[in-house]
Amino acid sequence: MSDKVASWNNWLNDRRGGMLTWFALITPALVSVAALAIDIGRIYALENDLQLAADSYARAAAFELDRQPDAIARASQAANDLLHNDQRFGQGGSSDVTVANLRFLKDIPSSDTADITSDFDTSVSADARYVEITVSPKTISTLLPTDMVSGVLSIELEAKAVAGASRGVCNMAPMFVCNPVEDTGGNLFALGKTRSFQRRQVLLLEKGNGKDSTYFPGNFGYLEVGGSGASDLKDAMSLAKPNNCVSQDGVELRTGAVASVVDGFNTRFDIYEGSYKKESNNPAYAPAENVTRGVSGKACKESADPNAMGLPRDACHLTGTCTDADGRLGDGDWDFPTYLEVNHGAPVSVTINGTNFTINYATRKVSPELPSRYEVYRWEIETNRIPGSVGYGASTTPENGEPACYSGGTAAGVDRRVVRVAVLDCLALDEQYGINGSSAPPLPAKAFWQFFITEPIGSTSDMQIWGEMIGPVTNETDELAVETARVVR
Repeated sequence: MSDKVASWNNWLNDRRGGMLTWFALITPALVSVAALAIDIGRIYALENDLQLAADSYARAAAFELDRQPDAIARASQAANDLLHNDQRFGQGGSSDVTVANLRFLKDIPSSDTADITSDFDTSVSADARYVEITVSPKTISTLLPTDMVSGVLSIELEAKAVAGASRGVCNMAPMFVCNPVEDTGGNLFALGKTRSFQRRQVLLLEKGNGKDSTYFPGNFGYLEVGGSGASDLKDAMSLAKPNNCVSQDGVELRTGAVASVVDGFNTRFDIYEGSYKKESNNPAYAPAENVTRGVSGKACKESADPNAMGLPRDACHLTGTCTDADGRLGDGDWDFPTYLEVNHGAPVSVTINGTNFTINYATRKVSPELPSRYEVYRWEIETNRIPGSVGYGASTTPENGEPACYSGGTAAGVDRRVVRVAVLDCLALDEQYGINGSSAPPLPAKAFWQFFITEPIGSTSDMQIWGEMIGPVTNETDELAVETARVVR
């Protein structure tokens, strides 16, 4: 009996093999935790792949939302074709992540947690400010069931992103102009690519009297700049590189004619008068390389000369018969033959910007069409044909079109006579806000446009600024353009 008791006690006191019991109990739990960790890691990795793809597609599409008529078409193409992203953890191995759905939005809710309802949808390129991208869902296999009832060993994941683009211009003269074809329903961007429209001269700004001098009551065409005083506006209108940036999402109108901008603005043409007399050696106010304007005489004291000629105005502006855009938009018919006679010795043909123009001086006709003034201006600089310049024998004008008053080193360059101007759909904005004086909030710009300044401001009494349309400001055409696209959701 004692032997049996001793054996029983020995068995109770024997600890060998105890870990096997615990191991048998905890192994399933350890395996489950390891499988869960693997599943979570792979799910996170796939989610990350899908989200990165959605973000990149949304940014690519948002970059194209420039409010031009084909913006939505270009954005759709960019999202589908411009980039390729792949994922590595879905069923079937590595594969492309594709776009399942695009939504274009005119705005988004102010709260990030609010749903983007169909009220925000738009199919109009001019209104599309945001794009929502949803990528095709991917299924990932799991080690543990995702549903304990059905025992499904997989889960489907998807991702979406909302992105918008911000556009603006830095170092610009703070001016705006109403869209000259808004009342006709014309496509500004399509027309802006044609020479026949580019050479139509525009009266950008005039002091004058009466409603025809203002775009809205009290608004002559200026925008607010960083400072609030007239001197801040004057400097921004005159400096070769004004220190400002303006966003397409909202420009602020500045009221008043501010006649003091005249002297500063005219430094582009090598004219240093008034408070700018002392700036004739300051590179910040350097003139353009070509300042031909129909004058002659001693440097800094030139005066109008009937035997000299600057770039003339459109015929209907000279006769006061222009009707488009309340008379501000010309007909593009300018006296190119006479300009060639005075400044270039009446050549019968010239090649400008890749086009050969033939001139019949008897009939005053030019074939195949008239060039733009900007094309002529660039041609004169690029081929060393600035009127009256030293060494240009074909020109007999009494004027020397090169800067003579400026003494601060090299001229500011070819684009000193190019200004960037905000273009507004004034009719639509006035209908929405009833703009009077400074009553309007920051207004969205349809675009920023390059204008070539064709002549200096003549006097402070009428203070007219004349320009010729070159084209929209984009990253491709202008180093001063600022374009960014970011994911907002």
